[in-house]
Amino acid sequence: GPVVDRQSFRLALAAAWARVEAEAGPRVCLTVQGADLLGEADRVDLLWAWSQARGERGDRARSALVLVGGIGEAWWQPLRPVGPQSLEMLDTGPPMVLGDFLPDAAAATLVGALGPLPSAQVGALVQLSGGVPGFLHAVGQRASRGGIGGGEHVALSAFSAVLGDVLGVIDGLQPHPELRHRWVELVQGSRAWHPPTDLRLARRGLLRRQGEEVGLRAPLLSKLAL
Repeated sequence: GPVVDRQSFRLALAAAWARVEAEAGPRVCLTVQGADLLGEADRVDLLWAWSQARGERGDRARSALVLVGGIGEAWWQPLRPVGPQSLEMLDTGPPMVLGDFLPDAAAATLVGALGPLPSAQVGALVQLSGGVPGFLHAVGQRASRGGIGGGEHVALSAFSAVLGDVLGVIDGLQPHPELRHRWVELVQGSRAWHPPTDLRLARRGLLRRQGEEVGLRAPLLSKLAL
């Protein structure tokens, strides 16, 4: 349950926003990751604190608040005001769905970060990554500490910066038999869309959907199966 009342929570958020602006200046963008995991009232309080900070600073403030969350329920839909404060004053932009890179863009990202590489090596890394930005970034992190070599096992090691996090997500399926069973089916090649289990796996970043078909978000995931 809640550990503070809503007014105290709002004041704490306002104080946190003031500290951000004090450190970064009046032109700042604050990104809140995992916004889809917050309750509606929590999101409203977050927006309230931001609007209060903007109102106090007037034209001196050039700030933006970006809420980042997973796919699934339309949690980003316009929020209903909670309490006497109205949020109608807020200028909200349309939601953006950020997809993974297509193969050509993923290859260009790798070469841009690492420099010229043999085409076969670039192809293997792009294929394993599935174009997932976090996986491509992990390759860059690994390369900054030394060469990434070639061959499948060495290619897997190129993603070492993110493998622990990915394994943690997959291990998190263990307490949920229905998700664990569905994950095995997907690794084995199942392609038919099966809500709601597939939706829960998609929100964990493990699969992508195209129409009524689904698949692993990246071939790399099949190498780390349960």
